[in-house]
Amino acid sequence: RKRIFEVYKPLNTFVSLVGLDVWSSRDLISVSSSADASLDAFINWRKTELVKRTKHDIAYLISATDFGEKTVGVSFIGTACSSRSAGVVRDHDTATALGATLAHEMGHSLGMHHDSSDCVCSAGSCIMAASLSWDIPRSFSYCSSNDYEQYLTSLSPICLLNKPDYNYTVAPADFLEGGEECNCGSLKVNEPPPLSVHLFVHLPAA
Repeated sequence: RKRIFEVYKPLNTFVSLVGLDVWSSRDLISVSSSADASLDAFINWRKTELVKRTKHDIAYLISATDFGEKTVGVSFIGTACSSRSAGVVRDHDTATALGATLAHEMGHSLGMHHDSSDCVCSAGSCIMAASLSWDIPRSFSYCSSNDYEQYLTSLSPICLLNKPDYNYTVAPADFLEGGEECNCGSLKVNEPPPLSVHLFVHLPAA
């Protein structure tokens, strides 16, 4: 939903959805109950197939597969713009909860760690909390903001320093509305870092 992208505005980051594929007829990778194995398979497929046909920074697989009671998403920390710039997320009952988990996993890709007990945010629950709560998180903590700023300044990920191709952005109503701008946040950069995301929806056969 649009909320996925709005939560990054305070971080002065523009998120652009550049692709949305639905795997309804067949699986293009092996998706199993192991989130780690599924992520490895998706990363390998992205490197050999997706990067050849779609210009993007990060790709996420949304799957109806049950990864276990304690796992709703997995990705590597600080891997945006690298060969491991991907994540796997379990589908949720509501779009709001799914958006929160996507924002969480995207945060990991952008260098954010799980919040410690002394990290606070404007809402009751923070996006980078280590576990889900009934109170759907809607903002990042100052710890996450600091992690992200350190990631940008120390690694200077090249894909976040270019300008997105706005004509290439797709904008389904439930994800992104055209003309969205980024509000200035605490990060001291000249322009909002652009982040191009490609989403895949995996529907296991009945």
